[in-house]
Amino acid sequence: ASSVAMAASIAVSAWLGITIQGMTVTPVSAANLSISVSGNHLVDANHHPIQLVGVDRAGTENQCLSGNGVFLGPSDDASVAAIAGWAGVNAVRIPLNEDCWLGINGVPSADSGANYQNQIKGFVTLLHQHGLYAIVDLHYAAAGSAQSTSREPMADADHASAFWTSVASTFVSDPAILFDLYSAPNVSWSCWQNGCSVSGYTALGMNQLVSAVRATGAKQPLILSGNGVGNDLSGWLANKPSDPSLVAGLQVFETTSCTSATCWNTTVKPVADSVPVVATEVGTSTCNADLPTALMNWADANDQVSYLGWAWVIWSGSDACRDMITNYSGGATTPFGAAFQTHFASRVSSPTPTPTTSTGSTPTPTPTGSQPHNPTPPAVPTPPAPPSGAPSSGGGSTSGGGGSSSGGTGSGSSGGSGSVPAGGLPALPAPPPPPGGDQNNSSASGSIPAPPPPPPPPPLVGVGALAGANIGSADGNPSNSTSSQTGTAGVRSGGGVGSVAGAVAAGAKAIGLPSAVVGFTILELVGSIGAGLILLLLGAALLVIRRQSGQSVAANGSGPTAAPVPITERRW
Repeated sequence: ASSVAMAASIAVSAWLGITIQGMTVTPVSAANLSISVSGNHLVDANHHPIQLVGVDRAGTENQCLSGNGVFLGPSDDASVAAIAGWAGVNAVRIPLNEDCWLGINGVPSADSGANYQNQIKGFVTLLHQHGLYAIVDLHYAAAGSAQSTSREPMADADHASAFWTSVASTFVSDPAILFDLYSAPNVSWSCWQNGCSVSGYTALGMNQLVSAVRATGAKQPLILSGNGVGNDLSGWLANKPSDPSLVAGLQVFETTSCTSATCWNTTVKPVADSVPVVATEVGTSTCNADLPTALMNWADANDQVSYLGWAWVIWSGSDACRDMITNYSGGATTPFGAAFQTHFASRVSSPTPTPTTSTGSTPTPTPTGSQPHNPTPPAVPTPPAPPSGAPSSGGGSTSGGGGSSSGGTGSGSSGGSGSVPAGGLPALPAPPPPPGGDQNNSSASGSIPAPPPPPPPPPLVGVGALAGANIGSADGNPSNSTSSQTGTAGVRSGGGVGSVAGAVAAGAKAIGLPSAVVGFTILELVGSIGAGLILLLLGAALLVIRRQSGQSVAANGSGPTAAPVPITERRW
């Protein structure tokens, strides 16, 4: 029963999920959208791994400074639905402005302080309602009374702590958001870790920024972008703060230094083997999508690496090269954006029941990834028809993670292979009518009238074979040591019992002992090696009785002697 339950649970999990490059994930709704860190993967509330794939909704980092609103372009439900309409997208990053959030340094009040905050909160709510995770990052910051009009080398000590205290407090109860503490650090690793004096101001390090967030009680994952304008992760592990929910941030453009698979394997992969990695900005400065495509292909092969395209926005002038779209309905893209859209969609494939395991500290079911909202359940396969001469004893081979021993062929009175289809046990055909004449098929002339034939013995499929079949067909992966070994053991014990039971069935039928049927039924319920040994002994006893009965009949001249029933040698 446990093997059947396991097979059923795997099948149900597969029906509910989709596969994203080998990672199985479960579609989410606004009601259960959640994200956290487990080992080197991001996971949802059910501990399914998540690979974030999406876009940066640029504009909120600087539009507020001009007095022309918070967003560049619409931020209503239709605009969010357009993002969610791209197949494979499950996350959006929102760059924030330190001064606009805090309402300081002369930023227009209509687009700063509470007004700015409320619009950001409303947009995050819409994202979640469309099944999208949100990332908010400190993008533009400045020390003192200077306005935040660009990215400084590191977060400033004057305002960054207050910024994160406010942002974390605002979203403290949101389980589907991540905090990107500073977009693109470009300082020494010691300054990255603990702060320093740089470019005429005092900068905070990641230790201080993490502390500011955690002091609010917020437990969300924290993205810490690498050094070298977010592109260098070489010193990330050695300098990271002590916190259980950290994520490494990466940015990749042609103007950065680490832009090849060789570099990613050398500096990014070791970090991704320890913590999740999110490439928060993947873009171009040349209107060419070759580099982003290479990064996405590499990340898909390392499914703990997530990525977002920069940017979902419509700019003008030289910045238009980085536009992914030509209108906010999402239906028209630039050639650069089309490369992302095509790649996102190519990752979504049909359901599969094969789970995967996180390489982190906690095993998790497969896959990962983006999630369509209405997955189509897979077709249920039709069990194959039973072969001609279906056996009464069950062998043990399956098409999944089992395998059979040499004793897998059932040797009953009707012969035939004893393999169990991966789809389960098919219905057996009705038994044929008994032949005419006596039990031994001799001439009717001069023979003793045959007694009524005993009812045919029930199918002898060992419980071990049934368990092996279910586990094997549910797993289907010989490399899974637990399922493979369990399936093989079950098949071997089931096959042995079935084989011996087949021989016993022949002996019982030959001498007409209907009581043997009862023994077979009880032993079927036992279904173990012990039952097989008992069947072997019972079979030997029945054969002795049969021979003595035959000899007695021959000695009295009352009937022909039945031919002995051969016992085929089995190797266990």
